[in-house]
Amino acid sequence: MKRARYIVMAAVALWAVLGLAAGAAEPVVLNVYMGWDSSHQVNQVINAYIAEYEALHPHVKINNLGRQESADVLLTHIIGGVAPDIVKGGMTMLLTLHMAEALTPVPEHIAQRIKAEFFPVAADAVTIDGRLIAVPMEGNSTALMVNQRILSEKGIGRIPDTWNEFAQLARRLTVYDSQGKIVTPALVEAGQEWSLCYFVLGMFKAEGAGLLDDQGNLTLNTPEARAAVQNLTTALTGNPYMQLGWGPQGRFKNGEIPFGLAFPWWLNGVNDISDFRTTLIPAGSQGYGSAFYNHGYAVTKDSKHQEEAWRFLEWLAFNKRGNEGTPLGHMAAKVGVLPITRWDASSVHFASILSAYGGFMDSLNHGVHPSTILSWGLNNWTVIARLVTDVANRGIAPDTAFENVTTILKTRLEEIRALRNK
Repeated sequence: MKRARYIVMAAVALWAVLGLAAGAAEPVVLNVYMGWDSSHQVNQVINAYIAEYEALHPHVKINNLGRQESADVLLTHIIGGVAPDIVKGGMTMLLTLHMAEALTPVPEHIAQRIKAEFFPVAADAVTIDGRLIAVPMEGNSTALMVNQRILSEKGIGRIPDTWNEFAQLARRLTVYDSQGKIVTPALVEAGQEWSLCYFVLGMFKAEGAGLLDDQGNLTLNTPEARAAVQNLTTALTGNPYMQLGWGPQGRFKNGEIPFGLAFPWWLNGVNDISDFRTTLIPAGSQGYGSAFYNHGYAVTKDSKHQEEAWRFLEWLAFNKRGNEGTPLGHMAAKVGVLPITRWDASSVHFASILSAYGGFMDSLNHGVHPSTILSWGLNNWTVIARLVTDVANRGIAPDTAFENVTTILKTRLEEIRALRNK
């Protein structure tokens, strides 16, 4: 009888062990917005890493859902009970999801690794209210992109250190017609609100200005902010040397224009990359200023597989592969954006382009990012670009442009405060 009891107990224990093992290997399907449309070349790299991860973790299946950068669409999916496990987006989108309590914070052990191993500005840029809400990805900073061939042909050996001196050089390099209109500018920028706003933000830093104080109050209408904006508006009006738009940007990439206010992805598709280099944007009265932004991968609060989702992101971010760096670094190189960890900066995937990234990498030491602005709920902060475009393109007086933008931002802050006080 006693022996029979032991046999039964052993059988029960065996079934328990088998049950635990079966539970550990229970199939998991992760639905992930990796961030790019199916036609983008980076998907070859992404899908290879997904296949590798699935081979290492046979119980995991990862569906690459492509790209979705609309917070409203994602919230609709979440409310409808079909939340993706992982989303990728810019900080404005991620902030919207964070404010809707749709994201789960980065686990502390991963957050500590990000703070220790990523460039500080990259970690800071995904931090809201003291917590990391995403794994940083796709880092971009602002810098001055230079066509060295044109400068050599003009006998120019160095670029001035300050913006005022740079403006004098740029006017000499600009080609005007008999009516004083620009034929070929010396400086270009893409002119989109979502891009120009970062150069305004960087210029704020260079002149000692800011958008908000520590209490979240607007500090826009100050002499320092006006000086920052004036650096750009005077480049576009009066005796201009700068043009905005994709057309001028295309001419720059074709090698016709000496300077561009650029992001790293401008180097994609340039006519001859050996002609180009990058450097810091010339300094304002308070020193150098640049702006940084990155996207991030976040896990949704309604994900049924949060631990597995974070495990996958941790593998992408920290799986160092000798001189190849990490999977995230390889993806960044394929897209044409900055490495945001030191080991990825030395990987073979950046070897052919890193010298051209010099100014962008240097700008990380002088960069500001909009996460502090976003933490106050000011997700329409990009309207600061209108301080420039309304003056340059619409002929609005600078004072009126400041009044209009201040009203837009103040209204948004009041809306957010009302929501938070409910």
